[in-house]
Amino acid sequence: WMDPIAMQSKVDQICELLSALLPDAAEVLEANAVSLKAELAALDRDLAERFTSHEGRAFYINHPSLGYFAERYGLLQHSLEQAGTAPSARRIAEVIKAARADRVGAVFTQPEFGKSSASVVARALEVDVVEVNPLAEDYIGNLKWIAQVIEESFRND
Repeated sequence: WMDPIAMQSKVDQICELLSALLPDAAEVLEANAVSLKAELAALDRDLAERFTSHEGRAFYINHPSLGYFAERYGLLQHSLEQAGTAPSARRIAEVIKAARADRVGAVFTQPEFGKSSASVVARALEVDVVEVNPLAEDYIGNLKWIAQVIEESFRND
């Protein structure tokens, strides 16, 4: 769901299902779907342009929820946790070393996951912990904001 191109097919699926349930609203639903898909396409173009010069850059996040986003825009997402478990002290040390080499400017967290490991990494790197919410209600505005804070974290050169 964090990939605006993939979301276009979800819009089609939702429109089709709602139209079957609400046939009297099918025309309005279809018009709204067309409009939303155009917004998603515009968002994708904007994000692709934004990240062109950052292709291959890495960002670190406590839980790997931005994988489709990273893949779409040529970024590398590294998760602090592995296999759904909090990182060990050894893993934290490895992450700090790798993140330092990747010149990260922030460590990202999500509201539904703990921040303690991210805080330890961020303190060691002397960068901020930035909370992002992949489940925020305003999908388009949220993706723009997530892109902005990730891009800002790359300016740590």
